Amino acid sequence: MYWLIQSKFTKDPKLKELVANLERMEVNHSFCWVVPFSEDGLNSDIDLDSIDEPIFCYGSYTLSKIAVKKGYRPGAYISPMISLNNLLDHYGDEMLNNDMEFYALKDVLDNVPDTFFARPMEDSKSFTAEVTTKKEFGKFVKGIENIGKKFSTVTMETMVAVSKPKPIQREIRFFIVDGKISTYSSYKIGDYVNYDQFVDQYIIDYVENIIDIWGPDRAYCLDIAISDGQPKILEVNSINSSGLYAIDTQKFIQSINELDRVLV
Repeated sequence: MYWLIQSKFTKDPKLKELVANLERMEVNHSFCWVVPFSEDGLNSDIDLDSIDEPIFCYGSYTLSKIAVKKGYRPGAYISPMISLNNLLDHYGDEMLNNDMEFYALKDVLDNVPDTFFARPMEDSKSFTAEVTTKKEFGKFVKGIENIGKKFSTVTMETMVAVSKPKPIQREIRFFIVDGKISTYSSYKIGDYVNYDQFVDQYIIDYVENIIDIWGPDRAYCLDIAISDGQPKILEVNSINSSGLYAIDTQKFIQSINELDRVLV
């Protein structure tokens, strides 16, 4: 597998570790530059079309979209199946926010209480997921309305997931490749960032059961929340643009490289 890394993120200590492991494991890789919000603005020091092995990219969501558009294989895993409405259809009550409802941005304020949780329905990271109020969200909506479609990745038609706020004691990210857990990391305790490779066995067992229920893609990141002492699915993210936190980067590389064996 050939790894294409977006240079914007190379100052991240964890990404430096990833690159060091790519070098130590003698995995072919190079760096690229992406034009923000572009659908084809990809620059590289080498001719990527000359690469005769599968390409896997790691960087921004924009890089993932470009890789898919250019036909790199596997390129990136950005299946529409990881949108929240699809996750809710498949996982049901195992979702933390199983009371989610979906509205176009223009209709949200007419359908929510004074305090609510909101995030994009799609895995686009087009705006920050958070607990907010009608007053604050109204300011956001007004700003998008004033900007217009031409200058924003969010429009008045963007679908938004809303739900009641839930208590969360801990958040953990699992990297799933070909139906198996590759690696994982805790990344938040309460309201505080906390990167830790240790994860309780009951949480790992829960994720293995979830994997058996359904998986949205060959490779993805599954975020788990511990709420009232119970694990629940928070969301699914693209493995190509998810934060590495405290994962075992060697295991991540190994699992992705094994995809090479079945790509044709």
